[in-house]
Amino acid sequence: MNDTPLIQQYMHEWETSMRHFINTAIILLFATLPAHAQNVQRVDDGNPKGKIYVYKEVDGVNREIEIYFPKGHDASENTVAGIILFHGGGWGGGSRKAFSYQCNYFASRGMVAATVTYRLRTKADRAAMKDGQSTKRVCIPDVKSAIRWFKQHAKELGVDPNRIVAGGGSAGGHISLLGTTNPGLNDPNDPQGIDTSVAAYVLFNPALSKSDAKDPDVDFLRHLKADFGPAIVFFGSEDRWLKNGWTPAAGKMKSLGITSVDLRIAEGETHAFFNKQPWKDVTLIAADQFLIRLGYLKGKPTLSMPKSGETLSKRRLFATVPATAQNKNRPQPNVSAETLALYETGKFKGVQYRLMKPIDFDPSKTYPLILSLHGGSGRGTKNIKNLLIWNEYLADEDLRRKHPAFVLAPQSNGRWLDNTSKVKIYPEPGSITIDDLPKAMRKFGPQMIERIEEAGRAEPVYGVLDEVFELIDTKLSKQYKIDADRVYVLGHSMGGLGTFAAVYQHPDRFAAAIPSAGAFYPWLDAKRIQDVPLWIFHGKPDKVVDYLGSRHVFDRLSKLNANAKFTTLKGVGHGSKNSPAFRYTGDDPEKGYITEFASDRCDKTDHVWDWLFRQKR
Repeated sequence: MNDTPLIQQYMHEWETSMRHFINTAIILLFATLPAHAQNVQRVDDGNPKGKIYVYKEVDGVNREIEIYFPKGHDASENTVAGIILFHGGGWGGGSRKAFSYQCNYFASRGMVAATVTYRLRTKADRAAMKDGQSTKRVCIPDVKSAIRWFKQHAKELGVDPNRIVAGGGSAGGHISLLGTTNPGLNDPNDPQGIDTSVAAYVLFNPALSKSDAKDPDVDFLRHLKADFGPAIVFFGSEDRWLKNGWTPAAGKMKSLGITSVDLRIAEGETHAFFNKQPWKDVTLIAADQFLIRLGYLKGKPTLSMPKSGETLSKRRLFATVPATAQNKNRPQPNVSAETLALYETGKFKGVQYRLMKPIDFDPSKTYPLILSLHGGSGRGTKNIKNLLIWNEYLADEDLRRKHPAFVLAPQSNGRWLDNTSKVKIYPEPGSITIDDLPKAMRKFGPQMIERIEEAGRAEPVYGVLDEVFELIDTKLSKQYKIDADRVYVLGHSMGGLGTFAAVYQHPDRFAAAIPSAGAFYPWLDAKRIQDVPLWIFHGKPDKVVDYLGSRHVFDRLSKLNANAKFTTLKGVGHGSKNSPAFRYTGDDPEKGYITEFASDRCDKTDHVWDWLFRQKR
């Protein structure tokens, strides 16, 4: 390593203080260590303290990342969310110290926070650019290198690589977006197997420009995709970058169906307003609350809003987008952006799924798990529509604190069934005729016979419960402490049918089940499910899945003195958004909401979630 440029750099920066010279000497003592081992603490007068690491060396000059750790943080014992911030300065100036205050605050709240020194553009770069190229591009490789280093050393730092947030101010906001979305502009010396994507963004007036379109490598709109993560974005209302740069980006986000971006406006303020008080604290409080909603921080912000009354306003800022430019085939989420962000994405043996962790998740604790099965409207492959209205209810903060649990929401492009189970849902084609069905069910005979015939084809399009069960039993149970005696299953419509199927094929697996607007086929033996606590809901009338599909099985279970109860919802149609099943708090005879009990074995708790979490296998 050539130390001369490094010595000159430190001497120039600290020449006014003997203390600074001493720190320089300490750093040079560590010059022979690997880059990740250079973690000397620098004392910056008037600024909080971070630890300096070198994430790369270019032409004998070290690129540094300054990291702030939570108090008492033990990387060997605990992993936390991380945030990496890039300073502004017009792509040619500025210092990583600009974000010392913010990093110190995020560390005090429990994150590992980093601020980065990166390559700045110079006048000489203009002459080196090819036609159409922007000098902004020289900053981006270092952004990608820093993020890769942060991920590569996540274990040593005690950072969860799946919960890394990126962001920055002005030019730093711009390059943080390009460094995480543009697949190009990589440093060839970087470990290319480590991607630079992040889970979320905190952006302070990101300096996007229409002129960026001249160079695709610096044009965020060129690389913006529908899977863009949740973000909070701050602007002053009088900031020209808001109208000229952010508005077109917001318009494209709308066309892509992106709803997870939270725009906050400081009325009357201009560019870089967040660098001064009280706005520095006001924006940090909003960012803190955003990260709490994502589950990356716990508790409440420790800063206080100013007594002078400064606040941020929410604004929906979307440019008008021609209908021809809109992606009409993009699946739209059924839940809010905040809820969508709480459910982390995953894939197991081809099955897409989303998983919401317990609030204030503690890896040393054991938690129950809810398996959530979507209805027919949730079919697909994009891992978006599988979250339904009850997933919104389950994301409620008060409910999560009262009943902390994992919620697993897989996605099927067919129906819900365990294809590997020896217990079959459908009999052999031709073995059941309409006359074999109970009289009350014979009007559904043609539909049921068709379903049996369909299931008997060589390659039936049926669900993925076998892979889902394997996911729970292997990957999730090894990664987290899941209470095997408190695993629940629920769903609506196709998910209600799937709930019955899951319990029928695996009655010993579940502590309880809530099938809503589903059906239990009359040829199946109800004795297999008589001991599983069931709370069955069905609207009357339901014009999609007939009420009798639930009524008939409950009557059979009543004859068996089963542990089942059945709530009739008079006047409620099929749609899950109209059903009170998953927000049920007790009967209402005036509305025609009546619950019946198959036996005295039933838990008569009125509140649906209180009832569910009381059940144990």
